[in-house]
Amino acid sequence: MVELKIFLLLLVWPEGHDQGDPLWTIEPFQTVAECQDYAVIAIEDAMKKHGADIQTQSHCLNKDSRIIE
Repeated sequence: MVELKIFLLLLVWPEGHDQGDPLWTIEPFQTVAECQDYAVIAIEDAMKKHGADIQTQSHCLNKDSRIIE
């Protein structure tokens, strides 16, 4: 069994959304490269869903919650 050690934290603020309460998701990955590649896709999907004027932040985290990128 492969242990997933990297997590993508994606924060999204649609136009007019409260800055203190972003929409968010967490996804697991095996490598930082996979995480970074998926972040690009996830941001594009969020823009399709919520519009091009959204604000986003993405962070690849290791399992002990340290930002690694």
